[in-house]
Amino acid sequence: MKVNVLGICGSPVKGGNVEKLLEITLDVAREEKDVEVQEMVKLAGTKIQDCNQCNWCLTKQEEGKFCNKNDDMMPIYPKIMAADVILIATPTYIARSATYPLSVIDRCRCLLEGMYYRFVPEARLADKVGGALTVAYMRHAGVETSLISVVESFILLNMVVASGGLLSTYGVGAVSSKGGAGGSDMSERHPVLHDEVAVRSSRFMAKRSVCLAKMIKAGKQALPEEEWSTWLKVLKEDYDKNLGFQLKGRK
Repeated sequence: MKVNVLGICGSPVKGGNVEKLLEITLDVAREEKDVEVQEMVKLAGTKIQDCNQCNWCLTKQEEGKFCNKNDDMMPIYPKIMAADVILIATPTYIARSATYPLSVIDRCRCLLEGMYYRFVPEARLADKVGGALTVAYMRHAGVETSLISVVESFILLNMVVASGGLLSTYGVGAVSSKGGAGGSDMSERHPVLHDEVAVRSSRFMAKRSVCLAKMIKAGKQALPEEEWSTWLKVLKEDYDKNLGFQLKGRK
């Protein structure tokens, strides 16, 4: 059972602690049987605009034209579509996720509601496995609320959430200062690697997310579609009710 894993690093810092935490998580996923790990998407240095609800995708979207904003999000869409597992890592800013990865999530609206892609099964985010990772400077600096801000998005997208295990419920939460007590050691490039709880949680998440994806894919293969897709019919009815104008001309 082949599983495709995508990691998205939402830090503006190249080669920093957030990227390193995601890297070691992807390395563990890569060790699992029949797993393909895509090249990490690094948002540092990219230009991705926020979704401003212009609704272009609702009426004018075509195959290959996801959004009217022709920016660095364009090459990320196919990677998201190809993934069975999506791991999003973010720094913790003022008790929440940074905006960089959240902009990517918001821009995925065009896959859910777009004139073309909402009718493409491969573009569906539902039933993909999602995992959240974050790095804060100090303990109690917003790790859990940062993870929750990403996890809530996964839930809204009908994705299946992989936790960080017993030691980190909402995802992988890490600190970049010794013991999470603040202070800094400029000689240490990746102090996050000394956070033993985070490293162990990242290992759990990598394995858990891959296993979940395998179970989901195996279940869909084993069961007739009408037995695992009844909820999708209800969801489609709701979308059709709210986006009925998209049905004109469709069989």
